[in-house]
Amino acid sequence: MIEVKNLHKSFPEKPGLIDCISFHIYPCTLTVFTGKSGSGKTTLLKMIRGEIAPDKGRIKINNKDINRLRKKSIRIFRQKTGIVYQEPKLLNDRSVVENIALPLRIAGIHGTVLRNRVEKMLELFSLTPFAFTFAGKMSGGERQKISIARALVSSPQILLLDEPVSGLDPDSQEELGTLIHSLPTEENITVIVATHNSALLENLGVHGILTLKNGKIISKPQTNPVQSVSKDSEIII
Repeated sequence: MIEVKNLHKSFPEKPGLIDCISFHIYPCTLTVFTGKSGSGKTTLLKMIRGEIAPDKGRIKINNKDINRLRKKSIRIFRQKTGIVYQEPKLLNDRSVVENIALPLRIAGIHGTVLRNRVEKMLELFSLTPFAFTFAGKMSGGERQKISIARALVSSPQILLLDEPVSGLDPDSQEELGTLIHSLPTEENITVIVATHNSALLENLGVHGILTLKNGKIISKPQTNPVQSVSKDSEIII
């Protein structure tokens, strides 16, 4: 469970960007943060991941305040919380396989475990035919799929996506939107998508929509939890 209570965040150039908002998100659901550019969506994602501290308020994951975690615990938490930004940050001179496998190699995971997990990501994102193609030669939609596959390969429990379909052609948007919609069930993961245009995911069906405007929430995620959540979905921090 992600619980946000009385959250505030200001910047010198944007006072009151986040102004006393509260909500909660159940495990293994798909939630959309929407609002105009500059409404605080990306800042909210970064606060949920513990990259930015709120000025006031609390963010709890399974009843633990992430802003009170020690360095070791916050590092473990971030390993279990993947984030993908609008502009894919790939190693262009490395293959698709090498890019996807990178987090596992950094974590010291090799051999059969690495191979099986990477192969699953290639299959899930329809990237198998491009496995040994340099990432720099892939299209925009394919690059975004590689980025999400890389964020998922280490089996995080929360996935944060910042404008994942922005700038893509309509066919690529629909394909990627359908994939994102499948992830809570396919990967047993909580997915939060920040986008200024939520129509695609709304049409596919989401568990909740949170709209930010003038620092406030004007619509909230649904409060009904999923019917069945694996114990493995609990985030250990």
